[in-house]
Amino acid sequence: GSTDYVSTRGISMEPRFHTGDLALIRPSDDYRVGDVVAYRSTLLRTVVLHRIIGRDGDRYVFKGDHNNFVDPTHPARS
Repeated sequence: GSTDYVSTRGISMEPRFHTGDLALIRPSDDYRVGDVVAYRSTLLRTVVLHRIIGRDGDRYVFKGDHNNFVDPTHPARS
């Protein structure tokens, strides 16, 4: 399959990822709670690399490991 990459910015995923880290990303057939996933945020207009912490129907709930709040958007698998 295809592999892409993102360069991280910010502190939301510390201590695992730091600003300037390079994360390789690949699509998966199955996403699970606990996975770190990249998704395109329509709100922020950028790619976000956060952890799946739950499901809301067919949508995923994300949160940065260092954040004290849940991401406001809940993207679908696509």
